[in-house]
Amino acid sequence: MTINNFSKNITKYKRRTSSVCKVGTLEIGGENDIIIQSMANTDTKDTEGSVLQAISISNAGAKLVRFTAQGITQASNLGNIKKELINRNCHTPIVADIHYNANAAFTSAKLVDKVRINPGNFAEKDNQFDHTKFRKLIHICNDKKTAIRIGTNHGSLSPRIIDKYGDTAKGMVEATMEYLKIAKEENFTNLVISLKSSSSFRVVKAVRLLVERMNEEQMNFPLHLGVTEAGNGKEGRIKSSVGISTILLDGLGDTIRVSLTEKPEAEIPIAESIISNIKKYEKTSPSKIELDEIKFDFCSFDKYQSLNKGIIGGDIKPIVVGEYPNKSDFLYINENSRINKSENYIVDYQIWNKHYQKHDNCYPYFSDKEQYYPSNSSLSFIGLNEDNFSHRITTCKDDSVVFVLEGNYFQLRTMILKLIELDIHKPTIIKYSECNSDIESFEINCSCNIGGIFVDKLSNGIWISNSEINKKDITELSFNILQAAGVRRTKTEFISCPGCGRTQYNLEEITNKVKKEFSHLNHLKIAVMGCIVNGPGEMGDADYGYVGSKPNYVCLYKEGKMVKKDIHSDNAIAELKKLIIDCGDWI
Repeated sequence: MTINNFSKNITKYKRRTSSVCKVGTLEIGGENDIIIQSMANTDTKDTEGSVLQAISISNAGAKLVRFTAQGITQASNLGNIKKELINRNCHTPIVADIHYNANAAFTSAKLVDKVRINPGNFAEKDNQFDHTKFRKLIHICNDKKTAIRIGTNHGSLSPRIIDKYGDTAKGMVEATMEYLKIAKEENFTNLVISLKSSSSFRVVKAVRLLVERMNEEQMNFPLHLGVTEAGNGKEGRIKSSVGISTILLDGLGDTIRVSLTEKPEAEIPIAESIISNIKKYEKTSPSKIELDEIKFDFCSFDKYQSLNKGIIGGDIKPIVVGEYPNKSDFLYINENSRINKSENYIVDYQIWNKHYQKHDNCYPYFSDKEQYYPSNSSLSFIGLNEDNFSHRITTCKDDSVVFVLEGNYFQLRTMILKLIELDIHKPTIIKYSECNSDIESFEINCSCNIGGIFVDKLSNGIWISNSEINKKDITELSFNILQAAGVRRTKTEFISCPGCGRTQYNLEEITNKVKKEFSHLNHLKIAVMGCIVNGPGEMGDADYGYVGSKPNYVCLYKEGKMVKKDIHSDNAIAELKKLIIDCGDWI
């Protein structure tokens, strides 16, 4: 894997300064704080319901609220919604979300503060980009002082772009750049850009590449970040935290949205926690470890030598060290305990030396504060931090060594960079410790502070420690972070949209039922999408899809192709199970 040049040498936090986009009274980008936004899931024709939800979202902490405008009727009613919000003393800017219908965009642009368009479906005609529609929108927005978000989704790239660039991050970037170049020609700069996918890894890769391309074209538009269709529950929170925080720690991003299949208000505290995790790095000193100018690409797992018959290293998927039996790849014990032959154990050195030397499935661990002694073990785990780094990498030369790295995000990156620079290809494990009894807060903190290391495939293992949290939950968190980063799947991956005014059934309820029925199918990716407008494209890389077609009816998809049409939602889960069985994918 090759990481973009943009992110190669990032070892401290420095936020990119973008241009400023004005959305009503709100300013996005520049020196302004990173702002949080969300999207209503009400019917846009329902003025009262939409106003009440917008006020609720605003009171929760969002600075922008988006509504779907799939047609002229919905677009026109956005004017009534905005007026009523102002009458109720809510001045939060509102955004129109447009797919396919350019006329709805033209209507919305005269009524709201910002219009979001998707390059994949806004102005495609006969497999060509009809730039006259975008120029018309720019002229209206220029006249009305309305902002534009060019929001490119991986799942809705046009056939023209896919034919040229493939279903890739590069395709997302080039589709966006077509629009940015026209905006530049028209001297229109009141823009925000977003590149989104249901894959954290793909989002990170696309945004980094976009910034490189914008730099080449001397553009510095602000960025809106998010992992779309992230799902719900802890999986949705972890996937969003891993993807969004990795980009923010690159110094990129001016506004974020956490897309959960839950009430919009539930997204705001998660977004606030992500930003809080990033803010603490603003005052963090650079690493003590000095780096020479590094002229190489990031290494991946395949550059690390394999150890101990392929347990760790090489191209083996990253391992999990935990304290819950029969779940982790390595079980850590810090006292004399009974062991069994089916587990691999990591044991504090003093205890190992006294009780476990003769067990070939037990390996010594020298913490970052403990003196290292060469052992006769086939594998030794050596704690490494900024303070002992220089000493330990010169004294721990044994081929059996695995380095256990501890520190903050930038310290970890710096140590890994230095190991690569020195051509030391020993496997590494990232250890993150925190005392925090709030499980949701802890999950987000972990995801933000180490998730990006695994998105960039820079380490061979994860070790999370917290004396306040159930050990089983910690082990589950470790696997969830690796899955969110796209480096190891251990359970079904669910893609589900947050819902909007286009949703055709009770999305939150059905998503929970689908997860309950199919969560053991860890070889599959299953999508639950609210509507036919956006659903088929956005879940294009899923194995199976459950997509709303009309009120309380769904269509079922297999590898992007519709195979069953207009099934009542009461029967659709049973039909999906039958489809999976018939296709030979049921376990």
